[in-house]
Amino acid sequence: MSIAMIFGVKHIIIVGLFLLSFSVVYLYFANNITFMDTPGRLEKCTQVIELANVYWGWDSTYWFEPYKQVINNNLSTEDFIFIEPADSSLVVPDSFWNRPKRKIKVKGSYYSGRGLLKNFVIKTSGKPVKGKIFRYTELSVID
Repeated sequence: MSIAMIFGVKHIIIVGLFLLSFSVVYLYFANNITFMDTPGRLEKCTQVIELANVYWGWDSTYWFEPYKQVINNNLSTEDFIFIEPADSSLVVPDSFWNRPKRKIKVKGSYYSGRGLLKNFVIKTSGKPVKGKIFRYTELSVID
């Protein structure tokens, strides 16, 4: 007896369509930023933190707290932070990128959990490492 005779052609088609649909959805979620990748809610605690940047092969810059590099000697993906301006006018100035080893000071709050920025653009295969996300309301460059 063939499988078609045991289960019936309709059942085989339904299972096949289900598996195909599942595969398409899986591939979409595996390669695109979705609601499941964005962080939870903003924490209520406001903080002022100092950050340095590291470009780690993605379009967005990862940031880290410099004291962690001193303590750990090497940074791990757990140390990386994304920053998100609360207002579109609060961008890191172009002059910041002209000189190495500069830092910024930002005031704001972390989102609960780890995630990716909503506007993160993926230009390679797979998703980047999720990080803590800090939403800032004030920004200043430290020389």
